[in-house]
Amino acid sequence: MTFKKIVFLDDIARSEFWPAKEFFYDMLRTVIKQASGIKIESSVRECIKKESQISEKLSNISWIQNFENLNSDYIDIIEPFVSEGILIIGYEMSPGLIKHLTNRKISWIDFRISPIRFLPDLVIAVRSSLKIINKTLISKSLSRDDVEMESAKIMASYRHNENYKNTIKNKTDKILVVGQTESDASIIYNNLYLKLNDFEKEIKSFLDGRPIGYIPHPSSNQQHILKEMSFLKTLDDDISIIKTPLYDLFCQEQNYTFVGISSGALQEAEFFGKKALTLFQPICNVLYRKDKNQSNAFWQIGFKDFVSVDFWKMVIFKSKYRRATTIENFCPNELRKLHNVWWGYSAIDLRNNNILHYSSLESENKIKQILKFCLNEPSELFCKLYNFYGGEYIWNDRVVDFDLNGKIYCNSIKEGEWYFKNTPELSIIIIWDCGYWIDKATTTNEWKKLSCVNNLGHKFVVTRVLE
Repeated sequence: MTFKKIVFLDDIARSEFWPAKEFFYDMLRTVIKQASGIKIESSVRECIKKESQISEKLSNISWIQNFENLNSDYIDIIEPFVSEGILIIGYEMSPGLIKHLTNRKISWIDFRISPIRFLPDLVIAVRSSLKIINKTLISKSLSRDDVEMESAKIMASYRHNENYKNTIKNKTDKILVVGQTESDASIIYNNLYLKLNDFEKEIKSFLDGRPIGYIPHPSSNQQHILKEMSFLKTLDDDISIIKTPLYDLFCQEQNYTFVGISSGALQEAEFFGKKALTLFQPICNVLYRKDKNQSNAFWQIGFKDFVSVDFWKMVIFKSKYRRATTIENFCPNELRKLHNVWWGYSAIDLRNNNILHYSSLESENKIKQILKFCLNEPSELFCKLYNFYGGEYIWNDRVVDFDLNGKIYCNSIKEGEWYFKNTPELSIIIIWDCGYWIDKATTTNEWKKLSCVNNLGHKFVVTRVLE
């Protein structure tokens, strides 16, 4: 199916942080229009603000009571904006909203600012209900190596400056409790906000007489800070408020253990070699490029990619290619891309009606039949003849694996197929599942380096991973 409409919808009952949500929507509105031609109207929240009666009804709905499950009044308000064939994009969508959309079989993309916040650029955490979109997210996600390298730079720079001060380093083994705001979405459980004292037993179990320091959240009010301090004093009379910047604490050589209910800082601490204990659960489970997909976790996308036209072309059109039921569903530009699937291997003319009524699966099978007719499938004979034995290659900052059965994998997920082209030169033809892009890869040095050209004429070089 093609998306009839794209709608910006999030947890409209939460009035906090709505300017941040509209900031992202304002940026994405133009990016997505340029990528897909789809014009996105005002967000559902902005539409509701123009209707006084609906706004009044919404003001009487409790955000926390609808966080995990939407009640009928909440559903009644958003129902006019939700229908089959649309794609919902939302900033910090609540579990209740996601559950409702999933039950309605409405496609959605949920995004938020990543808990990993020490990189040079902002990172956006993204997930989707559509597997085909998640495949795109995997391919564009940061790798764990990327993040580790940045934390190493930060830590090395900090310690380099500290070493010149020749100060005495205290190796105290200390517990540092990371505070959160009292109305943080990540601490909601059973329609209530969790508190540190709800985890008194767990905290006591690993104290072992170690001193406690408290790091208040910068946005917490004084009353909330005093409440948390009051509880922690029952565990350690000498508790102190830590005013040292968080990343300085991460970089110091002291044996700190960071503890909190669900703070994203706990997810960052591990990259600096610090122990961290999450008492509840993070609101944003993090996935990196080589990880396996999890339904409740987010892929880490660089901000530059997230607001790029090319990224959203991949997200929207990749889904479109896989789900279109007839060639009539495609715009002229898409027809040009689909025509490239045949790339001279077939006399089929897409302008006639001979294949207009193939389903997406039938079209895919037709493509594969043509390829098998025109190319040679991998076999032991051809592998020996061409001296090609597969292996891993660095492909657009990803590691892809060519197996000898003609499949290509990335992170254990099939990304495409490859064939031998029966010519004197040593070359293979690669058919990617993403939009059926085609690459021709030629080698002159025993397949250590591949000179590639794709079906649009773009040229590039990939190299084998050193064994």
